Amino acid sequence: MSVYTIQAPAGSFGEAELEDSAFLREGFSWGAFFFAIFWLLWHRLWATAALWIIVCAGFTWLSFSILSFGSFLLIALALHILLGLEANALLRRRYARHDYRLIGVISARSREVAERRFFSRVMPETPQTPSAAGTPPAPPRQRHSDDVLGLFPEPETGH
Repeated sequence: MSVYTIQAPAGSFGEAELEDSAFLREGFSWGAFFFAIFWLLWHRLWATAALWIIVCAGFTWLSFSILSFGSFLLIALALHILLGLEANALLRRRYARHDYRLIGVISARSREVAERRFFSRVMPETPQTPSAAGTPPAPPRQRHSDDVLGLFPEPETGH
């Protein structure tokens, strides 16, 4: 199970604001770990991408002049792990700069399930409309009666 935070634009939280909401999965970001600069550029984190390029260029220059190649690889691995751990926090800060705020936390197996759970809680139920023939919808069945014993909702019928 993954935990998702839901960021939405500040406002009255009408249907339009909820359509623009972002679901961010908490935890390690493998995409940021393996494809650091591309991940930063894809998510439009321009300043962080520029800082990443400067730091990588600096460590590359140090590896040719002062550091050994092994220490360069160890530092590069540590930087990638740090970015993988902090990637979703960077996205949350980006959304906060664009006037989004945290409106919910959902635990689900996938993003689609998280979206369904969140919107089923937030959006009002749609009223049932009568059928095309103009007949009203059937009334709900009574769930319990005096003839029911135990956990079964309907009385037992003879076979």
